[in-house]
Amino acid sequence: MALIIDDREKSSFTNVVQEKAGKMGILTERKRLEVGDYVFGDICFEIKSSQDFLQSVLNKRIWNQIDNMDRNYQRNFVVIHGTVLDAVDKFMTHSTGGGSDYRSKSIWLKSKFMGAVGRIRLDYDVDVIWKDSEASVIDEVITIIKMSPNKRAVIEPTIIKKITTEDVRVDMLAMLKGLTRPKARLLLEHFGCIMEIGENEVSDILKIKGVGKVTAERLLNILNSEEKVGQ
Repeated sequence: MALIIDDREKSSFTNVVQEKAGKMGILTERKRLEVGDYVFGDICFEIKSSQDFLQSVLNKRIWNQIDNMDRNYQRNFVVIHGTVLDAVDKFMTHSTGGGSDYRSKSIWLKSKFMGAVGRIRLDYDVDVIWKDSEASVIDEVITIIKMSPNKRAVIEPTIIKKITTEDVRVDMLAMLKGLTRPKARLLLEHFGCIMEIGENEVSDILKIKGVGKVTAERLLNILNSEEKVGQ
């Protein structure tokens, strides 16, 4: 299996990824990717500098990218290298004015950045890898790729029942990988009950904001299967 790199990625970052992948015995291949920047099997990585991430948050492109990742791949990572300060300073170099307006805008940009990171972690079936340096990010990405083909024992919790909301139905649905509590609430609001959810098609589940194809298929499989279902 090879690490597929979008052929539009021509930065020094990508060159280092290829070099380190080669040293770890990971094959790489460049070709056009419609979703993500790097793909390894069913794992997708969207790579962004902190400046690019902030820009994608402001123009809202990041949410379309995440939605496409969720619809096409089993495991997804948004990878950010650089600091919030780097991103805000870069953006503010193109801004005019100063004083309190300048400071207010800087605070607003930082809030947008941090809020987006929090939203991705809480509301989407996507992991965030965020490091200050490119080298640290690359090391973590390569480690994930190197580990992914290996069969490892799954660590199962000894206690799986934990009620954290006032609606047990929400807790039950939120135990499924890919379904956060906000998504579980939206499903119940839309379909009425868990039984009704299971009687729908994947296309119906996809109408719920933030629920991708992989999660929808997994949900219906669990609700309708008469046999043991793994994650």
